[in-house]
Amino acid sequence: MVAHILIVEDELEIANIEQLALEGHEVEIVHFTAPSKALEFLKSQTPDLLVLDIGLPGMTGWQLLEQVKAEELLPDEVPVVITTAFSDPANRVVGKLQAVTRYITKPFAPAEFRSVVVELLSLE
Repeated sequence: MVAHILIVEDELEIANIEQLALEGHEVEIVHFTAPSKALEFLKSQTPDLLVLDIGLPGMTGWQLLEQVKAEELLPDEVPVVITTAFSDPANRVVGKLQAVTRYITKPFAPAEFRSVVVELLSLE
């Protein structure tokens, strides 16, 4: 079974690292740099995992996640992984309030990202 992953990340280098980290696993990755494009995608498709950056242009990742939840575009059982350069405790508290599954601080090793995704999606 192929796992579907939505990555919302404005830094192309980070998105490429995330995608390369998952090579060899049965995943289909859709990547958007703009939160508005991710919202449109979620209105018609449901991924198995959402990987979300906090520092996005035009709308923060927190605002995007809040809107996704308000519009019920993502079932509660779909894990949400936050990737961010903001490691301060305040952001972690917001993550807990938003029911984020995992919080990965940038810069991260590709193996760390792969490990989290493999665990959450039970990939082989």
